[in-house]
Amino acid sequence: MKGVIFRNDQIIIPKSLRKDTINRLHYSHLGITKTILRAKELVFWPLMVKEITDVVKNCPACLTYQNSQTKEPMIIKEPASRPWQIITADLFTLQSREYLLVVDNVDLGK
Repeated sequence: MKGVIFRNDQIIIPKSLRKDTINRLHYSHLGITKTILRAKELVFWPLMVKEITDVVKNCPACLTYQNSQTKEPMIIKEPASRPWQIITADLFTLQSREYLLVVDNVDLGK
């Protein structure tokens, strides 16, 4: 591409475009870590991580909603006392084949 400077696979962003680039990277408000990871895949400039961190830490939308996405507490249950009393199941794909994984949560140590 004419007029574009690369550092490996990353585009080097001039000072005049850095603020706009950070805003585009942080458009979906995924937080500091994810915004930095996305940036490192695509772009580069000196002190990029610090500048992104500063912008995201002061983002009005992130500050407003950061505590509303609290983690759900872990539900601790007593272990099963007999086979197939409590099971866990999950669907997944591996090498283009679909599987159903079923685990019996019986505690055989009792």
